[in-house]
Amino acid sequence: MNKNTHSPSKATRNTRKTSPAKTSSVKAERMAAMSVSMEAYVEKEYVETSSDRGWVNYGDDNLFPQYLSDLYMSSAVHSALVRSISTMVAGNGLESDTSEGQLSILELGIYKQYPKLAHDLKLQGGFYLEVKRDGNSKISKVSHIPFQEIRIGEKESNGDILGFYHCLDWSDGTCPVTPVAPFKSKGTPGSIQLMSCLPYVTGSNTYPHPDYMGAVNWIEVDKNTALFHNNNLANGLTPGLIINWKNGIPSPEKREALKDEMADNMSGVRNAGKFIMTFSDNEQGAPEFTPVPLPDAHNQYQFITDEATNKIMIGHRVVSPAMFGVRTSGSLGSTKELETAAMLFHHNVITHMQKYLTDCTERLLAANGIAGSVDITNDNPLLVDKEAINEESSKAVEVLSNLITRVNENKLTKKQATLLLTLQLGYSQEDANALFEPEVEVEVIEAPINPEITE
Repeated sequence: MNKNTHSPSKATRNTRKTSPAKTSSVKAERMAAMSVSMEAYVEKEYVETSSDRGWVNYGDDNLFPQYLSDLYMSSAVHSALVRSISTMVAGNGLESDTSEGQLSILELGIYKQYPKLAHDLKLQGGFYLEVKRDGNSKISKVSHIPFQEIRIGEKESNGDILGFYHCLDWSDGTCPVTPVAPFKSKGTPGSIQLMSCLPYVTGSNTYPHPDYMGAVNWIEVDKNTALFHNNNLANGLTPGLIINWKNGIPSPEKREALKDEMADNMSGVRNAGKFIMTFSDNEQGAPEFTPVPLPDAHNQYQFITDEATNKIMIGHRVVSPAMFGVRTSGSLGSTKELETAAMLFHHNVITHMQKYLTDCTERLLAANGIAGSVDITNDNPLLVDKEAINEESSKAVEVLSNLITRVNENKLTKKQATLLLTLQLGYSQEDANALFEPEVEVEVIEAPINPEITE
């Protein structure tokens, strides 16, 4: 690796490998046949290797995060699940059990970043947050950094990461790479650090894996099935062919060259349905093309599609596909079934992912001297019950009372209090301002208890 290049060029990005084509020949007096081995799928290789510039390469081409992003953009089922589950993880907002913590969440801008963090956590298996400090070494702002833009540096003997490296495009060898210091509870004035969430997974020493890692091959199936059908439709649903050349038997070298050319032009999902054009000077020398239709094709395609969808759902740990609008045989999709499935999925998957977000937020608040716990409010309608609604209402009254008290004690300004009311309790700006307006004396005119009614 030269000093001006830190990864393979764009031309090699996420290129699928193919195994060498195997051939066999059968010689007869006037005929020779060759079997062409079509393109073979080889899964994307996951490796971690040290570079000569300080970071650990992520994937055989250092572009594994980009590969996961490409899969997200290419599979309808996978993409929908990532979006839906990350939205569930993000919930309806971060909530601190103290007014100081809630105000800090708003002022630092954490509440704007956590939906992006939840998306990266689901898609990539982790996330990064840029932390900026002011002149007093206090954290003044946090910003989400896309997971695919960061590479991790070497580690100390105790496992602590020495540093991170940021690059906008790791596939471009000319793009500058900037070192970034890891987050510490204390920092120098004006410094920039990088907070990381890198959950441990088996088989990885440095980088995390997304929880659907075992289903990557099936996501490829879903992606390639769509490409295959699109190319078939674009080319008129042309079936496979047996090609018999009638202009003599060429030498083994020429047959091999012809076979390679046909394989390059006809094999693979992107070449489905392509046609061949030939030229001959007489009918006897013209090649013969015999269509080979796939028996029971529609059932085979349907099986592949259903199996891929099922395996992708399992990879994402989905309890019931009906939660995401996918109806399966043997499932009624009743409200009770959906509620049970939602509860199990929330307990087994969502809460564990939310814990990474809340722990990160609590660490940021603690670095600024603010204690307390942070939770993510739930917005899944299948999990809302009467007790939760009553508890939420009581909590809202308690928060409102606490804010008014702190304003009266000059511990919060009216501007800070109205900001908390609008973002935390959903008050309109007008209603929030009205709560802190100076009291106005109102003259009350007493009316008779039993007024006489006159015509």
